Amino acid sequence: MKKNKGTGVMLGAIILMVVIVAAIFIVFFVNNGGNDYSAALANSNNVQNNELENEVEIVDITNNVTENNTADENIDVGYEESFLGNYTWENEYDTISFELTEENGEVNYRMLYYPNDAAHASEELWGVWNTNQTNIITPENKNENPIATYSFSDITYNEDGSIDITIQAKDIINTELENYKIPDGKYTFEKDK
Repeated sequence: MKKNKGTGVMLGAIILMVVIVAAIFIVFFVNNGGNDYSAALANSNNVQNNELENEVEIVDITNNVTENNTADENIDVGYEESFLGNYTWENEYDTISFELTEENGEVNYRMLYYPNDAAHASEELWGVWNTNQTNIITPENKNENPIATYSFSDITYNEDGSIDITIQAKDIINTELENYKIPDGKYTFEKDK
């Protein structure tokens, strides 16, 4: 007489299913008839409500922007964070890279000017950036060898994520490299994707 191997496998599968169902019932009754599950569900609802409240706060922060889209004096950190990132302005030959990062509770900037499709920046500026100011007469520049000092004015944080800045050279420090300074003008920096 030949043994049927399929019956043994089927019997093993049925026993395994019974053990799994029994384990589920035990867990259910040990957790007070599912009361712990209800508590977990309530906690989940609280998390969802908190996320919704946070979204409302972000909308309120965005509404703190004045009519001309410049930052208020009482701006919230959440608004600043939405503008952190890398930005680029470019025309046919020139490129300006602009970056805002958060370090040690401060917003820092880095601006690099690449003239005539150059592989290396001719001018580099970096330091602390104040998102509350729409005009920065002399931005902090930790670069000890700049070509010029600059003023940034009409700084506008746009709803589409871009930033407008009017840049003007104030004093030429290195006259030999004057042709490689950031040209005066109004620039719209598009946020990199």
